[in-house]
Amino acid sequence: MKLFALCLTTALVGWSCFLLESPGQVQKDPSPASSAQLAELNAPLFPKLFPNPTGQNGMEEYVLATDMVARSRFGDFQNWLGYKMSPSGAEFASKEELDGLSKLPFGDLRKTSVLEASRVALAGLDQVKELVRRGNGKPVRALPPDSELRNTFLARMKLLAKFFACEANAYFAQGKSNAGTDSLIVCLSMAHHVPQDGYVARLVSLAMSGIVLAEFEKHLDQLSSPDCRSLTKALAQLPQWDARIFEAVEAEAHRFESSLRQMAARPSEAAQSEIYDEDWRKAILAVSQAEWPVIVERAKAKYAESLRTGVSVLKGSEELWISGLEAQGMSASGYSPKPPRSSAELADQLAGGAIAILPQLANAEAKTRTQLRLLRLHARILSFKWDEGRMPKDLSKLDAPAAEWRDTFANGTFQYLPDRFGHYELFSKGFPPHGRIDLRWRRDPNVKPDRGDEPIPPRPR
Repeated sequence: MKLFALCLTTALVGWSCFLLESPGQVQKDPSPASSAQLAELNAPLFPKLFPNPTGQNGMEEYVLATDMVARSRFGDFQNWLGYKMSPSGAEFASKEELDGLSKLPFGDLRKTSVLEASRVALAGLDQVKELVRRGNGKPVRALPPDSELRNTFLARMKLLAKFFACEANAYFAQGKSNAGTDSLIVCLSMAHHVPQDGYVARLVSLAMSGIVLAEFEKHLDQLSSPDCRSLTKALAQLPQWDARIFEAVEAEAHRFESSLRQMAARPSEAAQSEIYDEDWRKAILAVSQAEWPVIVERAKAKYAESLRTGVSVLKGSEELWISGLEAQGMSASGYSPKPPRSSAELADQLAGGAIAILPQLANAEAKTRTQLRLLRLHARILSFKWDEGRMPKDLSKLDAPAAEWRDTFANGTFQYLPDRFGHYELFSKGFPPHGRIDLRWRRDPNVKPDRGDEPIPPRPR
């Protein structure tokens, strides 16, 4: 049973699975929505969030861009793509599903190529990139906290990242590597400029980065010398990583306290949450109104103590992040306590459930930082190849500070393996519980999440 302290924090494990799924694996909607539900889901957010736009807030452009993509055919294309890319999707789809797919403007599922269909999906969305680029150049202010509109916007951001990956792929297919690289850079910049007002916002940013990184890996051999220079410059201009994760941690602490107060004010409503089983509901409803102020104060104190410990680890050396958190009893494997037998246990477990997300976030942050550093090194290596006409013998030959070769989380150096044919491998040895980390994260489908997620070994060339 999952336990988390508030409606937003409670959903984080599910959110993290959704957000950090292996890029490129499109998930089919498990249940068809009604036309009314779809209309509400795709309703424009901009007029509701910005009835009086100022033009001075980059979030205005971001919301407009997500509105455009959400209300286009691109979402339908993702559903079509899910069946197309699934080995058995078309074969085992029901007649109703196939009939619905045949009505979409992307062509026959078995005969139409993904590239042909993607061009149809991208039609009419030429302004999206320029909107996001303008937003990247402005101060970006956070949306109202704990708002359903904010949550909808965050969910749409992943669809926007998939749009940019699709657009980049189409450009690369046309031989326009400069435009494809630019699309991915614009998306990566947005991912790191969006306010990190909580764990979900940070996980969304990391998920967007993962989609961009996966697309870059597909096209490394198409990058030109100017593309590599643009990429190196863009990576150097990303906001400071350290500040972003602590921004998320601080915002989530405020949200936790607010949610505790809401739970104390309306315990019967909180008990009906689907995250609780029957034993937990009984335990919550058994608490008297007089006990709730004590529970709130105890949970706040317990959470603050654990958070101080966790933050002190994250402010230390990166190679000690994962082991340091585990040494403090904070594991990324999850948190599943038994129903509390007293008000003190309830307070402690609410705090423990909320803090359990921190090691998961740190784990995702470590992987993404490692991959961004790999991308920077790829750009350096390819620039060397363009300038010198050969592969560098080792990373010390690059025009880059030695700090860029260091694989901090693995407490070593990045692994660079060139061959005599002008090819190379570049990867991190990884860190527990993960094995090798490449530019695109590969998860072994045979390993359950709670037993670690070792990446799939690379296919031989």
